[in-house]
Amino acid sequence: MEDLKRSIAEDPKMMTVRPLLVNPDMVVFAGNQRLRACIDLGWEAVPCSVCDWTEEEQERAMIKDNGHHGDAGQRPARARTTPRVGGTH
Repeated sequence: MEDLKRSIAEDPKMMTVRPLLVNPDMVVFAGNQRLRACIDLGWEAVPCSVCDWTEEEQERAMIKDNGHHGDAGQRPARARTTPRVGGTH
């Protein structure tokens, strides 16, 4: 987590290139670790894309998003803050 926070702090614009993916209920289904890192860094808003996708599509996106982190089995978590599309820190 510390490496992720350091990476985001060094290059915050990368969050606009790779935003969180949330469903219409603002449940993050891809980017939970990035959300936690941004919260820890004190961000008030985190870039996200609202995706009105089926559960199956969300599951596939979550697995693909997390595949390189080795935590593909992580279940979606409700965001502790309401992400705003296009928000910045």
